[in-house]
Amino acid sequence: MPVRTLERWRRWWQGQFPLTALWRAACGRFVPPLAPEYLPANLLERFTGAPADQLLRLLWFLTPLTGGRPIMLPEGR
Repeated sequence: MPVRTLERWRRWWQGQFPLTALWRAACGRFVPPLAPEYLPANLLERFTGAPADQLLRLLWFLTPLTGGRPIMLPEGR
């Protein structure tokens, strides 16, 4: 993956994501608070389970940003 792409993603996570309505509505639920300069790593760490489960939960959390409907996963996945 090009470094330029990673830098662009980091700028989005640390600059644009904290300005979204989703984050403004949800950030207060995380105790202790998450620092924007450590996103997305510190957000991912707050979701429980194995690494794959954490990633799925993070993606589920982000679904309102897509404008689409959340993907329904069967239990145990």
